[in-house]
Amino acid sequence: MKYSDAVRVIKDLVSLPEPIIPFITGPPGVGKTALIRQAFNELKWDLLICHPAVDESVDYKGLPGFDNDSKGKKQAAWFPYGNLRQMIEAKRPLAVFFDDLGQSHRMVMAAIMQLVHGGAINGVPISKHVRFVMASNRAGDKAGADSGVIEPLKDRSCIMGVDVDEDEFIKWGLTDIEDGGGGLPPAQCAFHRFKPNLLHQFAPSRDLVNSASPRGWERVGRCLNAGLKDPEVHIGNVGEGPASELLAFLRTFEKLPKIDKILMDPKESNVPKEPDVRYALCGALAHRAKKDNLESILIYVDRLPAEFGVTCVKDAITRDAKLCDTRAFQKWAVDKQDLVL
Repeated sequence: MKYSDAVRVIKDLVSLPEPIIPFITGPPGVGKTALIRQAFNELKWDLLICHPAVDESVDYKGLPGFDNDSKGKKQAAWFPYGNLRQMIEAKRPLAVFFDDLGQSHRMVMAAIMQLVHGGAINGVPISKHVRFVMASNRAGDKAGADSGVIEPLKDRSCIMGVDVDEDEFIKWGLTDIEDGGGGLPPAQCAFHRFKPNLLHQFAPSRDLVNSASPRGWERVGRCLNAGLKDPEVHIGNVGEGPASELLAFLRTFEKLPKIDKILMDPKESNVPKEPDVRYALCGALAHRAKKDNLESILIYVDRLPAEFGVTCVKDAITRDAKLCDTRAFQKWAVDKQDLVL
């Protein structure tokens, strides 16, 4: 399931009259936690993130103590605290998210199972406003979940795997941070267009090395934005092979034709033939696209094979949706409707 589909389905499942518990699975770094945050942010619900891996079963039962019964006689009782207390006292929609569930102790899973099944623990009901959602790595990911999740807890949820989609990642990367995106450098986004297979190459290992993942590439983008060009930094984020290919692409990006010259003379400016240079150039043009120069950009990219022009325009309107309101874009969209639709 794609990231955007998972966000939509989570919102649908928890909004049902008889809600179903979404359980998102996948390898480290694919965005499981991020998509759950996004889903409940869009719903405008409160979100309580629990980490069962560091919990004890008593955290879902309460602390022992003494209370008075109806006749004033002392009796043993359990007093909720922390996350459990928030679940009991919630006055508005609250999503309780059990993150990295597969890393937790089986006794903790059993306590959570009782909580999500009956909506109560030790006879104390939780708020009617509470909905549950879970996420975990898979057994075999070398992420501490090798023992798996107990069957009764799995059986009480809808288990869905999430996949990496390069178009969605690039769209997120081209969006500014203040608008909820990654704010990745345009050169890096152009690289992902050129080498989409390198976006996610998860390879669990006992060695102290990283493999490429969306989370690792996000770190690469932050390093590039900060001006860090040391190869070791990028190798440390996504592994030697992907980092080496990125650095080679960035060197290509630095040698592109002058964008200003292309904008001034789109009909006569040189058109490169090498695929990597074309991807880099389209990324640079998409980053520079504005209402007043879009027509020149479209004239130039029409001289490239169609897939490059479509890529350039898609990335440009991802950065600035207002470009769709221009006459230049509307004419281009009509002319290219067989490719766009």
